[in-house]
Amino acid sequence: MSEIERRFLDTFLYWATQKGRIKDGKLQGHGMQVGDSISGPRADLSSAEVKEGYEFLLSLDPGRWPLPNLCSPLFQKFIGYILQNVKDLFKNKKELNKFDLLKKELLVLEENLKYLKTFLGFIKNASIELEKSRILFNHMEVVTRNAAYICYLCYVEEMDEDLASRLRLKISNVLQVIKPIEPQVAKMYTGALRCLVKSQTQYNRDVIKFVEDSVHFFLKDHSKLLNSEAFSLMLPPMKDQAESIFQETKQLLTFLIYPPEDPYDDQGKLSDILTCVEGLIAEVASVAYSFSVDKAAEVNLVFSDLLKKIEVVMKDLKDMILKAPLSSKYNFPKTNGLGFIDSLLHYLKELLQDGKCDSAVTDLIAQAQEELSLLISLLEEFVKQQHVFEEVKNHDLWTKVISLAYQAERIIDCLVMGDYPVWYQHLLCKTTTEIKLVNDQLAEFHVQEVEVLIEQEAPDLVPQEVEITPGFDEVVVGFDEEAKSLIKQLVGGPKKLDFVSIVGMPGLGKTTLAKKVYHDETIRHHFDVYAMCCLSQTYDRRKLLLEILNQVRGPSQQNEKDPAVALRRFLMGKRYIVYIDDVWSINAWEDFQGCFPVNENGSRILLTSRLSDVASDINSTRPPLQLRFLSAEESWELLQIKLFNKPTCPSELCEVGEEIARECQGLPLLVILVAGVLTKKEKNKESWRKIAESINSDTDISAKCLDIIELSYRHLPDHLKPCLLYFASFREDEEIPISNLAWLWTIEGFVPNRKPKSVDVPNRKPKSVELVAETLLNDLIGRSLVMVNKKRSTGGVRSCHIHDMLHDFCVTKAKEEKFMQITSTENKDLTSSFYEHRRLCIHHSLYWAGRIGNLQVRSAFFRPPKSGCQEFFDLENFKLLRVLQMECPVSDSSFQRSKELILLKYVGIKGYVESMPSWISNLSNLEVLLVTTVGSGTILPMAIWNMPRLKHVHVQPVASFDGRIPSNSTTLCCLETLATVSLTNKLAKNMIKKATRLRKLKCHCKEPLKLILDALPLETLSVNGKILKFSMPETLTKLTLSDVSLPQTEMSNIGRLPNLVVLKLEHRAFQEGKWEIEDEEFPTLKVLKLRSLKITEWSASDESLQNLERLMVESCFHLQEIPSAIGEISSIKMIEVKRCGESLEKSVRQIQEEQKEECEKEIEVIIYHLDSSA
Repeated sequence: MSEIERRFLDTFLYWATQKGRIKDGKLQGHGMQVGDSISGPRADLSSAEVKEGYEFLLSLDPGRWPLPNLCSPLFQKFIGYILQNVKDLFKNKKELNKFDLLKKELLVLEENLKYLKTFLGFIKNASIELEKSRILFNHMEVVTRNAAYICYLCYVEEMDEDLASRLRLKISNVLQVIKPIEPQVAKMYTGALRCLVKSQTQYNRDVIKFVEDSVHFFLKDHSKLLNSEAFSLMLPPMKDQAESIFQETKQLLTFLIYPPEDPYDDQGKLSDILTCVEGLIAEVASVAYSFSVDKAAEVNLVFSDLLKKIEVVMKDLKDMILKAPLSSKYNFPKTNGLGFIDSLLHYLKELLQDGKCDSAVTDLIAQAQEELSLLISLLEEFVKQQHVFEEVKNHDLWTKVISLAYQAERIIDCLVMGDYPVWYQHLLCKTTTEIKLVNDQLAEFHVQEVEVLIEQEAPDLVPQEVEITPGFDEVVVGFDEEAKSLIKQLVGGPKKLDFVSIVGMPGLGKTTLAKKVYHDETIRHHFDVYAMCCLSQTYDRRKLLLEILNQVRGPSQQNEKDPAVALRRFLMGKRYIVYIDDVWSINAWEDFQGCFPVNENGSRILLTSRLSDVASDINSTRPPLQLRFLSAEESWELLQIKLFNKPTCPSELCEVGEEIARECQGLPLLVILVAGVLTKKEKNKESWRKIAESINSDTDISAKCLDIIELSYRHLPDHLKPCLLYFASFREDEEIPISNLAWLWTIEGFVPNRKPKSVDVPNRKPKSVELVAETLLNDLIGRSLVMVNKKRSTGGVRSCHIHDMLHDFCVTKAKEEKFMQITSTENKDLTSSFYEHRRLCIHHSLYWAGRIGNLQVRSAFFRPPKSGCQEFFDLENFKLLRVLQMECPVSDSSFQRSKELILLKYVGIKGYVESMPSWISNLSNLEVLLVTTVGSGTILPMAIWNMPRLKHVHVQPVASFDGRIPSNSTTLCCLETLATVSLTNKLAKNMIKKATRLRKLKCHCKEPLKLILDALPLETLSVNGKILKFSMPETLTKLTLSDVSLPQTEMSNIGRLPNLVVLKLEHRAFQEGKWEIEDEEFPTLKVLKLRSLKITEWSASDESLQNLERLMVESCFHLQEIPSAIGEISSIKMIEVKRCGESLEKSVRQIQEEQKEECEKEIEVIIYHLDSSA
């Protein structure tokens, strides 16, 4: 028996078995001679027996079917068998090609069966009354068993004209049964659809597709007429009616399947409307199938009457929505409501400028924008008198204001997506009306209560520049003896590998002390190799090992297959020190222990932990240093340094200041947090006294620390509160790049979009939103709430993190304020209520493939503690997402579920990503794309260059492009950041032509390149690979060159760049072994770094490098000395030498001594000696 014969037989056997079960296990006679039991007929029946069996089955009355959730899958599977049979017929029954009419009828049958299968899939969980469900499935049985028999006859019988004619008649009869011509048949379908009301959780694309298919099913003949030649002969009014019927029926079906989800006071009214709609659809379907040109005049009257009925229903629906109260069930954030309204207005302005919505939606959005603009202008008047604004925020009106703004955004987003039921437009009208009423109430509130109040100075809604220098560097006060003891243990003691631990409660200064010791010059001179990392409660083993490997062996180790083995091999025989911060368990340590060889040369591991048991388990022979609390004097000294950058204080503040320091009970973190609060207060006794009184000395120190954090949070301006709480989305102790944080804050709407009045300076270029975002961060750093991890070479912040206790506070407060819902390895509450929040953050491996959907979620973060995430949820159900961060393996299906999320502005992916799909260009609102992968890199589609809003693309380790470069594409992109990309000359030429806004570029040369970049507004450029021809724009401020092999003439051209501040030269940056810097070259350069260069000589004119502040030379083994002219530069502050020869080190020391003697100028010199293996 062939495979096709087997499939046709399977169709019969499946249904015969089902009928056998229904008929109490007996199919008597009629070809069922063997196996006529509950298990069904035998599997070796002849075609004659099967035909006889089908005829017997057709003679039976339809069975009494149970509920749809049991029967729908049964019929779906049977229809699936039949559809496969139809497919086999078209593919293998070649005789069908001679009988076009029969083939066309089979195609129509196939189309109807596909719809019925989808229909059954939708209603399987619907609450259909028992009797109605039996009627429905009896109908389905008649249709499907006849269809199956027809297909079988087509396959086994010899085809001729007579058989083809008989089969066409049979198919026609089946189609007549399927079609909702008779009112009772149409009501059977609409009645089932009505029952979907309770089973639909979200209006998604599956629902939309089903609605469209249903319209086509109900109005198929009507649709054919619309596209026929006869239709073109009809009078315009009749055409309009016919087209209107088609569109109105679609709206009716949408309303029937997905009615308003909010509770209404008059549920009876909603039920009456739904009943009326159910009947109207059935009536429309029945009339549509009788519609023909020869009866047009008669049907025209019926259609006119139907359109009037539909109009009445739609009016009743609109009236019901406008009269009903708006739902208040949504979990809107309580934080920075004014900032959200400002962000929403900016969004609406962009929507209206784009002009992509239809006219009706555009008008509604414009009306909402007008009322929201009036709302924010009223609120800004209150802001000018801060105490009045606080009173407004405590009023019930404020909750209503924020609720309305968030609901308006939700509805508008759905309208913009184009995926919305008809009543959403009415809902936006209702929301706009409610906002107008609130505006009226606020205006009255203003008149009645504000006039009698004294005005106070209002805070700027847009943050200003913040001076943060004092808060940048960690200050160490006290612990001098402890530091000496630790250094002695690290450089002395046994030859074997030894462990030195610091333990103590959170906030006591363990990390600060450990870093001070780790960076001490004695330590640097003693050890060959040094590295540091943070283990924390959740960690990625591979990531941490690569971090250590990058420090000891140099950067670009990301592709190392086994970093543990590579690290152990590198450390073998070397005297190393590794500082591991925040060890939480002995198991975590054992996860890394094997990576560190037990060299008999005095290598050391420096550890910090909150748990003394962990430290004792790691090293039972040496007791850990139990860190003490600060004395009252030390606390006061630390407070003064944090506030005034030196241990002094105005005399009138000393008494209250010392009192505040004592109340901090010797905990450095408390001192620093209190300093952050005092920084933003007036420097007078009264202000400080209020802070002193708010610190209750009777509370436990841990509780007090949380109280101080709460106090710091309360004193934050509203626009900074969401910025701080956003740190809850990151892992504890995670190092966060500033650029990434700035992009996220901007997209989330935390960055104000309007200029402050105080900076209205003529001809002053407005700051970018990214720079404003960095200003917000600097403010938080200045308040001692955020800690600096790494600095930029020019002195700014490159990355940051927050203290563990602050992170815990942010997690708790984010949930409390409904700002973000967070779950971790300990808490895996993923019930439907979890997803009813604006932001979701999941910190554990997740298996969930359910179809929970929600229109609330705008940001989703998936950050499992270790690599590996079993499954991803259905992203398409979260169709209003704007921020998506996935730090887990990303499957093709996950990508596929993302392509409909057209509102996405930020996509961050960490995991194995071989290539990005071409459909990513469909994400027309995407602004930021970050991809971090392993292996050789990621392939990006050429369509990236045509994405209208994409500003920042950042790929690690490197991205290449697939596809052919479009030869006639003239569309300009708005890319500002592109890193790291592999370029060919053709790609470079295309980039220069299209990316006219590019400010930052990091690239690898796939072939020797001609980089003519002077037309681009580049500020930062990094190039790795050979360059044949090179020209750069005068806007360039930072330049990194590696392996470019430039001649001396090109280096001189670089030296004439008028705005260059940072220059980094690495590996084979030069063709020659000598570098000569001539007069007036590098006039603005402040930072110069030379790494792994082959040069042997370096000379510099006395008139060059006149603004140099920092010089760093690393692994330049052949360079004997640095130019003496460097020491004579008045601006030079620091020279750092790492792993170079003794001759070079000697020249640096000589420069330091000469400048000290001759000019009394102290140049900071840091030298990391060349280890013995180099």
